[in-house]
Amino acid sequence: PRLLGRRHVVGLLKIDMEWTDEQKALRKGLDQYGEALSAGHIDDDAAAVFNREKWDLIRESGVLRLIFDPAWGGAGQDALTLVYVLENLGYRCRDAGLLFTVASQIVSVTLPLHKFGSDALKEHYLVRLIYCLIIGAPGISASGAGRDATAMGTTATPDGDDFVLDGHKAFCTSGPIADVITVYAKVGGESAATGITAF
Repeated sequence: PRLLGRRHVVGLLKIDMEWTDEQKALRKGLDQYGEALSAGHIDDDAAAVFNREKWDLIRESGVLRLIFDPAWGGAGQDALTLVYVLENLGYRCRDAGLLFTVASQIVSVTLPLHKFGSDALKEHYLVRLIYCLIIGAPGISASGAGRDATAMGTTATPDGDDFVLDGHKAFCTSGPIADVITVYAKVGGESAATGITAF
């Protein structure tokens, strides 16, 4: 073991794996989109423009469908395949804002709805999010909380069958162009780690 300050490195875990032909094909399938997704990204960024034609290409690529259940229009792939494919999208596409919109829609908006949403919410939003027919934005970051999402001050108070949300959000990725926003808030009395719920 090497001594690193007060920590010892005992060893590294090595995982030997081979990507399947299907995983490789999914990853390579994004190559054709790289040039079009990267075109004009510096000008778009400078003008604060969200390019809907690029979003249409993301829809066409099917990347947002990968991890979701086929019953909802997804491709039924696992998280490792998603990361493998998104890694290649990151290599091919130079539009960082578009990449962040893709990742946010998958991880912070659609996945929580897919795993925990009511049937009514799924019926209304899930297929449209998976197929990029609408854009979702995550309301996670809070003013004054910095990078610590658990320090958010936004609260959710039960009110009959509903909740009253109270607080402020900042840096809401895709917020200005979103069709739906998933707001994260603390439900009273629970710890920061377990008391955050998505609405």
